[in-house]
Amino acid sequence: MKRSAFLGGLGVGAASGLLLAVWPTLGLLIAVAFAIPAAISRGRLAALGGLLVGLPSSWLAVIGLATARCAEFNAQAGQGCIMANAGPWPAVALGLLLLGVGCSLAAARR
Repeated sequence: MKRSAFLGGLGVGAASGLLLAVWPTLGLLIAVAFAIPAAISRGRLAALGGLLVGLPSSWLAVIGLATARCAEFNAQAGQGCIMANAGPWPAVALGLLLLGVGCSLAAARR
């Protein structure tokens, strides 16, 4: 039960994290639509832990890949790339990731 709840949350979280980069409203709607029933299920800690690991992980991956590609493009002669200011969002994603890891570890101990 815990493993399937975690994997379900991980999959939905990863998809929602990717959608947040392209279509934020839909990504947030999918995450919330999963989180509400997950919060009242028996495997809530594992499901929410998976969601909180998958969502910020894919979010950080998108931000990291965009930064790396911009730096690679800037390295070419006569080219320029300006990254959008992500502001505090990478720190928020890291905090969510740590919260998700904590929930997942707590679910594994039960």
